[in-house]
Amino acid sequence: MDETALAFLKEAYNNAETLEIEGQQQLVFRGSDAANALGLTMAAERPEGEAYRRAISLLVDSGAVVLADIRGQGQLVGEEFYEITPHGEEMLGEAGRIA
Repeated sequence: MDETALAFLKEAYNNAETLEIEGQQQLVFRGSDAANALGLTMAAERPEGEAYRRAISLLVDSGAVVLADIRGQGQLVGEEFYEITPHGEEMLGEAGRIA
């Protein structure tokens, strides 16, 4: 896994909140919180925006995170909420990023 993506996932984990979604406890984070912690931006026209999009794409493609099923998320312009999957937590543990 790409180092930036792993660092992003760790920051996401550190900034995640446990929410109950459809009766299940989920680790949910705002994409901007993890991006800001790494000095990245979600702005498409900046190089840091490309790093953000690459990291989140790698994490989604690997199954480490999924778009959270939060009502009204599509109405929040410029903000995305993601859920860290059990696979994402395993990835962090295997990489020695969490205990």
